[in-house]
Amino acid sequence: MKEKMFKIVRPTNILFHLNPKSDLEMIEETNYKFNLDPDILINNSETSRLAERNRKKGIKKPPRRQNAWIIYRRDKSAKPEFKGKKSKDISVEIAKSWNEEPRETVLLFEALSRLSTLNHIKRYGDDYKYSPKKSSKPKSAKKSVFNQNS
Repeated sequence: MKEKMFKIVRPTNILFHLNPKSDLEMIEETNYKFNLDPDILINNSETSRLAERNRKKGIKKPPRRQNAWIIYRRDKSAKPEFKGKKSKDISVEIAKSWNEEPRETVLLFEALSRLSTLNHIKRYGDDYKYSPKKSSKPKSAKKSVFNQNS
């Protein structure tokens, strides 16, 4: 019988890995070749549009927490081959490679995501909750563009 790799703890809905190695040990002992230093990956970008806006306006709106896919994409997009490409095209290419990665690599980036979440909690507090802005256009208005051609 296959051993369970994860256990969901309901009170906080955080996924905990049942691997005897800690997340730090997994990262330190990996053979995976990172394009960016893992310390950079687990911290939010200081050059994002949100970070720039916060700096200009003098506000401190916290960024979203990073999941494994976002960290993987940040790492892969640092390769020179993606320089000058559109973000959409980069994401499509990286998504293909993400789906082909071995389970160990996915677990590695999940460990990085957990460390990133801990950093986020230390920096912005535990009460952070993502709350996107409501669209100013009603959904029916978006659909009407397609209906005009009918």
